[in-house]
Amino acid sequence: MEPVTIEQPTDLGMIDNGGYSTQATFKLSEYLDAVNADKAEADKLTELPDSGLTIHVKAEILDEDGNTQAEPVSSNNYSRVEAENLAARTGADAIITSTLSSTESGSEVSVTIQKHAFVQDNNGECNRHSAGRPGQRAGTETELYRRHG
Repeated sequence: MEPVTIEQPTDLGMIDNGGYSTQATFKLSEYLDAVNADKAEADKLTELPDSGLTIHVKAEILDEDGNTQAEPVSSNNYSRVEAENLAARTGADAIITSTLSSTESGSEVSVTIQKHAFVQDNNGECNRHSAGRPGQRAGTETELYRRHG
């Protein structure tokens, strides 16, 4: 993970007042590449473990030469973030949500499928059912997708 450098006086002032936060990106693909480097193919991880992954965070003050500076209180310089395996947490491979909007000319449904796995699927199927009169199904469409190459 790339380090976060905080140099702006306004950011440092926020830290002094206990109100600063920032965001960093943890690249799961890079983590998996590193932990799988010396593993046999059958033993390689393709997802976060079901128990999740603890990411440890450490804050330091460095001088202009990159040397760590002593602090009166350094016990608050450590924290951790728990990255969860979404499939293990939710018990589902994906979550499907939909939003319905209606106008004078008809109705539109927007469907979102959030996959909970890191590994790419090359094949899949999505079924859409449309309704006519109350209780009657007007039609069903099936969309298959396959990834080539």
